[in-house]
Amino acid sequence: FGGQQGGSYTYSSTEGADFSDFFNTIFGGSQRASSSSGMGFDIGDLFGGGSSSSRRSTGRTRPPQRQSYESELEISIEEGYKGTSREVSLNFGGDIKNITVKIPKGITPGKKIKVKGDKWGIDGDILFKIKFRESKELQLEGLNLTRKIQLLPWEAYFGEKVVVDTLSGKIKIDIPPKTESGKRLRLSKKGYIDLKGNTGDLYVEVSIVNPPNLSKEELEMYKKLKEKSNYNPRNN
Repeated sequence: FGGQQGGSYTYSSTEGADFSDFFNTIFGGSQRASSSSGMGFDIGDLFGGGSSSSRRSTGRTRPPQRQSYESELEISIEEGYKGTSREVSLNFGGDIKNITVKIPKGITPGKKIKVKGDKWGIDGDILFKIKFRESKELQLEGLNLTRKIQLLPWEAYFGEKVVVDTLSGKIKIDIPPKTESGKRLRLSKKGYIDLKGNTGDLYVEVSIVNPPNLSKEELEMYKKLKEKSNYNPRNN
């Protein structure tokens, strides 16, 4: 949609990378980095002494385990969706290192970005575990998003066309008449898109609010409505 306010969006309702050189890979869950075994030889193989039979037969040695460090990196949902880069300051034994972390678009909470420390004079790798910053207006559950919007009482009762912010731009949707507070409107395939291209849905959750200030005429209309209405939600 690219930020354009086009025609009304059809929904169903329910109640209620381009990696830089210092990137190696992206890890999921609590997986830790580990060094892979490499090819090599033992000098004892050349002179026939001091090595085990298995080492003589395979010629393999395991390189020293590479040191790894872990840190948490907090970003917004929007930053995770679009991708971004961050400069992070870390303290290594009193030595402050400013490390640039490139975050690919579509990364999800809990994923880890592995950065090689050699470029910054660090003997080891740094694993940055991604955490999404909490927001009152926008929540992420799996790949589904919930966006909260506010309606005035007459908008909720008569229905209204409203503009809603999505991660891919603004769209206009139809609020059906007699919409109640707490109702959720589902916008298919307008949710979060992960690294593999899987896409969630966007749920627009309605809350009804009264205007903070009323004109004299509006106040009189409210009084008349109160006098004439026989509806009492506490009796239903």
